[in-house]
Amino acid sequence: MAADTQPKRRKNSSKDVTRSELLAVARDMLIERGFDTALSLRLTDVTKQAGMTTGSAYQVWKDGQPEFHLDLAKYLVDQDSRRGADVVTEAAVPAFTEELPLAQVIEDGAAAYLAEQLDEPGFAILSHYWPAARTNSVLGELVRGGYDAFHDSFTGIYQALLDQYDLELVDGITIDDLTVAMSAIADGFTLRAGIDPERVRRVMFADDEGVPREWSLFAATLAALVRSFSRPKQPAVG
Repeated sequence: MAADTQPKRRKNSSKDVTRSELLAVARDMLIERGFDTALSLRLTDVTKQAGMTTGSAYQVWKDGQPEFHLDLAKYLVDQDSRRGADVVTEAAVPAFTEELPLAQVIEDGAAAYLAEQLDEPGFAILSHYWPAARTNSVLGELVRGGYDAFHDSFTGIYQALLDQYDLELVDGITIDDLTVAMSAIADGFTLRAGIDPERVRRVMFADDEGVPREWSLFAATLAALVRSFSRPKQPAVG
């Protein structure tokens, strides 16, 4: 598109289109610069990068910078919070179609998840909003909403896998507990693998049959958690 036609298209764009374009540009800028700059990203820099006027942005966010940052946080969380669940779901499909051992499904799912989280912005987005979310109630609610979407998408996967392998959770543990524990482990390993990948090594650890096998340390930890939180389904009483 010729440069002299772009302002006309911008001028006639609706506020919703302007908002979507500016938020998409802001996301691209954060991917390039690093998500640690999310809270300091200036709206004027975003409009300049997008080829828009500052006035067009203020038509969308009348309160300017604070309102823009809250909207950006919601946009980023909505865009990226479910990516991890998608790759784990894909890795879990062979459990139902090929009847693979649970150990293999855990290993494949852990590898796919860690690779995705290190290469995609979803985890970085949430982690860089954590400190501010603890003191900003509105931002905190947005981040919790992102975690809720993330959490709910994994709960269904875990319950389906428990059912597939005729497992049930031990007394006192709910599927919500399992999902929280699994995600906490995943968060920790993603952080560690991002800065100290050599320590996230491969180890020998027994599978559910008691046979030693090689695992990633991440997968072995998840397997140990599943083993301690679950048991073979018990016959129904009565």
